[in-house]
Amino acid sequence: MKDLLAIAYMSQGIDKADQKPLVRLDRGSPNMAHGTRSLITDLEMIISPSRVHRPTDNARQEQWYRTAKQEEIYCQPHYPSMEIARHSMAHYIEEYNEKRPHQALWNYTPGYVHRLGNKTKLLEHHRKMIQVFKEQRLNTNRALMAVG
Repeated sequence: MKDLLAIAYMSQGIDKADQKPLVRLDRGSPNMAHGTRSLITDLEMIISPSRVHRPTDNARQEQWYRTAKQEEIYCQPHYPSMEIARHSMAHYIEEYNEKRPHQALWNYTPGYVHRLGNKTKLLEHHRKMIQVFKEQRLNTNRALMAVG
């Protein structure tokens, strides 16, 4: 858990951010271990643990676990090795985040939305794309009317 936090902290530029993020964690032992909590505090982030027996406190993450289990983990009777399991999950996560559009994100990928980092820009881009598609449809219909 500590390695994962450190990698995320550095790769996402959190070390340079003025305002450090809130870290939503469930109360699992890796998350609540003294070393993990100390690292989060040292990185000046704020821990926000979910309440006991309240999966809706971290609903997005719980949904992701459900999806990953249904689409990847349960589809394998067993992984031949830990290395193959890690490789398979890494491939699934890459596909999920970078190639698979999500309806809840207006059919953008989670990776794109995360990198954009701004809901206003996302909404503007979404509206612009709707306008582009409307204009394409109108032009197609006009061309069909002219032929017919």
